[in-house]
Amino acid sequence: MYIPNYAVANTYGPNTSVIFRAMTLTASGRVAIEELLERLKLSGGGEALLPSFICAAVIEAFNRQKVKIRYYSVNKNLEININELNSRINKSTKLLYLVHYFGFPDKLFELQAMAKAKNILLIEDCAHALFSKAAGKYLGTIGDGAVFSLRKFLPLPDGGGYILRSGTGLGGASRSAHSFTGNNWPHLKLLLKEVMFRLGLNPMIVNGGPKPARPDPANKFISFSSVKKIEQTDEARLVAGRRRNFQFYLMNIANLGGVSPIFNSLPAGVDPFAFPVLLNGRDQVVDRLKRKGIYLEATFSDSPSSDPGAKYLADHLLSLPVYQGLADRQLRCVLSELGKAVCLVGAA
Repeated sequence: MYIPNYAVANTYGPNTSVIFRAMTLTASGRVAIEELLERLKLSGGGEALLPSFICAAVIEAFNRQKVKIRYYSVNKNLEININELNSRINKSTKLLYLVHYFGFPDKLFELQAMAKAKNILLIEDCAHALFSKAAGKYLGTIGDGAVFSLRKFLPLPDGGGYILRSGTGLGGASRSAHSFTGNNWPHLKLLLKEVMFRLGLNPMIVNGGPKPARPDPANKFISFSSVKKIEQTDEARLVAGRRRNFQFYLMNIANLGGVSPIFNSLPAGVDPFAFPVLLNGRDQVVDRLKRKGIYLEATFSDSPSSDPGAKYLADHLLSLPVYQGLADRQLRCVLSELGKAVCLVGAA
């Protein structure tokens, strides 16, 4: 049983995804992490184990909540070594933080069993895995809790969320609130950009589609306009579009020399965040693509760990967009310009 978002549950329509119904909604993924940690009350003692390859914002959230951190290794294929992770668990370990990179679960059920056996909490980071499933279950509903960043998948001005199992012993329901006041201009700009994007008038191609404005860092509550957008989200259509675009890259990436995909297949149930590739000269390639109006993300390039696998990923990983609104011509444009940029950087 999961703690529902009672404060907004009565506004949801019959077609609203069950994963949204399970969430407590917040202004952002960062706020979701901080609220979840605050409810888990870890600041009084104990340590959290985090993957070595991770967004710096996650670490900042742990630091703000005064939770001690140690790392376990992730290799350059985004894989976890179960034995190495197990060796890092000690009597001070209270929480294991698992990132579902790009929507793909890695050893999730093995880690769930390990966490249960060692009596530690398993928290799933689903920032890349909004609608992904494993064995028919939504990612985020398998561990003891989960965090989400909705703006990575939906064209929202703000939006994050978390899930917390009622079995953690905290009891009670978490409530979220909406900000009905404030400046609506960011919301209107986002709507305009969405319309332009769909009409092919916006040259920018980014991982989440139209580039959303940053939410106000001082605000912890999701806006009413974002909640209404969430209600209208067609989960099946979104997942189908992102999977289709991921498959497009799979079928065509072999034609690009010097570009290596991390995943060579798309398992059933995965709702991909992006199509990750590894390449040399990543930052120079990104700069050349910007000149062509293509803005691609060097995911977690700010990862602070010195672990060899994490360091390699931080320097070589590039995310190709699979946003559900992209058409074949735009995907071909990404691949064409990426190939040219890789050749030019390699020849330099």
